[in-house]
Amino acid sequence: MFEKLKCTACAEFDLAADGPVLVSEGVSNKPDPTRPDNTFMTGLLGSKHDKTAYVIPGSTIKGVLRHRMFDMMSDDKVDTIFGKIGAVNQKSKIKFNDAYALMDTVITSVRHSTAIDPCTQSAKSGSLNNMEVVEKGIFKAGFIFKNYTNFEMEKLLLSLYDINAGEVRFGGKISRGFGKMNVENFHMKVIGGYDADLKPKNGLVFDSLEAAAEYFGKAE
Repeated sequence: MFEKLKCTACAEFDLAADGPVLVSEGVSNKPDPTRPDNTFMTGLLGSKHDKTAYVIPGSTIKGVLRHRMFDMMSDDKVDTIFGKIGAVNQKSKIKFNDAYALMDTVITSVRHSTAIDPCTQSAKSGSLNNMEVVEKGIFKAGFIFKNYTNFEMEKLLLSLYDINAGEVRFGGKISRGFGKMNVENFHMKVIGGYDADLKPKNGLVFDSLEAAAEYFGKAE
């Protein structure tokens, strides 16, 4: 049986790095002395197999925002939005796109970290780690949110606000101040289902995060 589509929202926005952001490939490059120990994740962009860009996976964005929304809502309400696998499986209402960088905006650097020996309180031998981070850069992000309630949408938009406030961060080393990003150029289209001729109805367009949050904050 097909799911009844009551409403859907499609959003596009930029995630702009504001300081070091580390989303690691997850593979150590230590055997290769010409490369940093950890490099930023890349993915295929477009149809050409040789065209790659830095990427923040949609699953990473989803996980970060899900974690934040546990501070705003009860666990069962968060599971209703993001899904859950367990005794009773729940399908996610929301899907985040992989966020690909506009590579001509990206500035990278190599940061260094080392573990501290608890006995000597000095650098632990052999623990130096080099990390490739994005210092500045624009990542094109977006989501599709289906059959949401106004309350659910409001909380999602507030969690996006918290990215700008620095309370929501991405990637590794966030305890060292990494992962600060900003939401920019937010644009969202909303439709309230379809009529008998399969034409969208009750369409709305929001050209800023502030306008969308204000609308759904007042909606019943």
